[in-house]
Amino acid sequence: MFPAIRSPRGSTRAALTLTEVLVTIAIIGLLIALLLPAVQAARETGRRATCSNNLLQLGKAISSYESANGHFPPGAYGASAYSWIVMILPQLEQQATYDKLAGLQNKSQLWNKGFQDEPHAEVAGFYSSTLVCPTNPLPRYSMFTAGLMNASYVAVAGASDTAFRTVSFNDRCPVSPSGSGNCYNGLMASPWRDGPYPKLPDGSPDVSKLQRGTLFWFFVYPNDANVTGCRSGQVLDGLSNCLLVGEQSDFGWLTFAGQPPVKGHCMSGGKGWVVGKFQPADTGGARAYNLTAVNKPLGSRFCDQPMMRGSQPYSGMDNQIGFFSAHGPGATFVFGDGSVRWLDETIDFNLYQRLAIRDTSSGGPTLPTSLGGGPNVKVLP
Repeated sequence: MFPAIRSPRGSTRAALTLTEVLVTIAIIGLLIALLLPAVQAARETGRRATCSNNLLQLGKAISSYESANGHFPPGAYGASAYSWIVMILPQLEQQATYDKLAGLQNKSQLWNKGFQDEPHAEVAGFYSSTLVCPTNPLPRYSMFTAGLMNASYVAVAGASDTAFRTVSFNDRCPVSPSGSGNCYNGLMASPWRDGPYPKLPDGSPDVSKLQRGTLFWFFVYPNDANVTGCRSGQVLDGLSNCLLVGEQSDFGWLTFAGQPPVKGHCMSGGKGWVVGKFQPADTGGARAYNLTAVNKPLGSRFCDQPMMRGSQPYSGMDNQIGFFSAHGPGATFVFGDGSVRWLDETIDFNLYQRLAIRDTSSGGPTLPTSLGGGPNVKVLP
């Protein structure tokens, strides 16, 4: 029995009854249930702010790179080599990591067909919280390459030119399984392009007239330090109107034949943060990692080419995945001017694609008449 409790008046009463104890516990449980969502919401607000700050820091690093080099980082560096993230490591105060990468010390390796599957053991285990959204539930490291971190942020290569004009000669960002490595009209496009280029009578490229930044230039001069990317003068729509980097910070959905959708690894950086472009070793010479095109509506989580690695479903077309976020329906982006904005998935798709292209206001570049072009023939610059 509970001991008797004497009241100030001298009377006694029993301690709390079982009913009163249960009621008290119920009230406490109710209060916890009411407060928990608020606590979780506050934590998510903090995580979302950290994610936005990560993109802000990436934007500053890219801006610093552009100021120092006169162009934005290329979306991928080398035919079978590094991502744009590698290029801005010094601006992220990671010079020591940058200096460890073998292909930057011996640039001939950038054109080695086997380099695309290099494990990059020299930087295994490297981790930077700046490259990871804290809400992201995906594994910290790549499912393909041990020790290579998965980044939550992906560069914008561009979008199909059909978003703003009728393509009469060549779409600079074709919607096809060939990959985002063939997308050249965004701020972070890969600079290598097979043509147009001047040819000799035998059909081979005229080396004396090769344009810097083309694929043929780097085949001929693999150690050329003047790696080109998009220059500010090519951004005719204004930096504040062009997407630079955005989120892929959640699981996506994959549909195997005859089965309902399953949650899986849908990310453009599935090979890890280091890996850039697969060219010319990969089929079509167009695959790229940590880089994607805006050819799917914002927030689209359905990914193409479902495959399995052990028990883990993933997308085999990882360079054609859309942008989406663990924070909600939409994604956070950093723009060319360094501003960070949340875009809701209700954004008009045509507007969304135009934001990924740097020169919609001009109608796109024109092939010089000397190369067979004219006022209605549009190609890459």
